[in-house]
Amino acid sequence: MVKKVLSLILVILLASFASAISINSPEEIPENSSWGFNITLSSGATATIKIAGEKIAEVYSSGAIVYKEISPFISNAFIFNDALYIYHIGLDSGTYSIEVDSSDGTESKNITSIKLANESTLTNLITEKVDGKLGEYDQQFKNIEVDNKEFWKKLTENSEALTSAKTEVSSLTEKLDSANSKISLLESKISAIEQINAEEQAIIDAEEEARLLAEEEAKKSPLAGFVNLASDMALPLGGLVILLLIIGGVFVFKQYLPEVKTIYSGGQEKDEYNLPVSDEDSKIADELIGGSGGKWAFNNEEE
Repeated sequence: MVKKVLSLILVILLASFASAISINSPEEIPENSSWGFNITLSSGATATIKIAGEKIAEVYSSGAIVYKEISPFISNAFIFNDALYIYHIGLDSGTYSIEVDSSDGTESKNITSIKLANESTLTNLITEKVDGKLGEYDQQFKNIEVDNKEFWKKLTENSEALTSAKTEVSSLTEKLDSANSKISLLESKISAIEQINAEEQAIIDAEEEARLLAEEEAKKSPLAGFVNLASDMALPLGGLVILLLIIGGVFVFKQYLPEVKTIYSGGQEKDEYNLPVSDEDSKIADELIGGSGGKWAFNNEEE
């Protein structure tokens, strides 16, 4: 039982040590280029650091670090906030293992040093990429130039259309102003006519009201009714009176008029046919028959 407890405590302690250490490093680095990494340690811990099995630094419990005397590849090493920072001058291309063996436990991490292309290769690669980009940019510039020409063309067309539209709008505005002026004039005339009609209607209404009022008053007054009846009959009665006066005047003044005799008047000599004979007719007859010895007398003896 005691052994089991001790074993559990040991496992816990080892687990705590394992969890207390960590390596923070990039997984890939450039070939023969300076790079760095850090290791988390507990305060007062001791540690030995190796790369590819070769020791590059040691850390003591006092915090002292030894690296220059151990490896010429380490340019600097220091502790900051319980973390050991180490800077390496570079590695050849390949895969390497960083190993940490400390009082806190052990830890390792693999890194890869990548071989870079040589200068001529890089130059050619860069030139190809630059030329490709320049070609793309040139094509883009050509497209932009075409787009600009099309844009200015459309802008000119739109400007001309806008100018034409402005002219049409101005013309329509002038026509609208003229129409509004005519409408205002017509409204003024209509208003004047309506006012005149209103005044005339008011006069007609007043006359009608006066007539109705007079009729009502006439209906209420018998004397007024008699006067109205008399005034209505005045014209026919006047004509009748004038006619009677004319007839009476003819009879009154008939005796003072001279007598006019005609062939049909009574008291004259008549012939054998009972027709009246005038004096002139008698004289002409005497002349014809020779009774008076006139020049027109007939000579009976000669016959």
